[in-house]
Amino acid sequence: SDCSSPSSCNMVFNPSSGNTYGSSAYGIVFDVTIGLTHLYFYGLSLVLRQDAANAKVYIKSGSYTEDNDLLIWTKVFDGSIPKVGNKQDIEFDTRFLAEPLSTVAFYVSFTS
Repeated sequence: SDCSSPSSCNMVFNPSSGNTYGSSAYGIVFDVTIGLTHLYFYGLSLVLRQDAANAKVYIKSGSYTEDNDLLIWTKVFDGSIPKVGNKQDIEFDTRFLAEPLSTVAFYVSFTS
């Protein structure tokens, strides 16, 4: 189907590099390894290199390589991040609990 961004197709698009770019959509996907204790994720700091009208942040337990279906990911942020170059601290709409010694995947999708 024709999509304006990967997240509008309910999928993570990341064949190998960790980044996806288009004329009006781009993003990044990455894994985080959790240490010996539970960890709550409640926000993220971003530095934008170009204007972005909207951002969506998704999180899931397990690696992003295990499943690219965004319908099983938790959307924790959907909003505007207008400034370029400055660090932007975004607060998630909901906290995400990561289990000790687990992997958590993040997908941040931007549209301009």
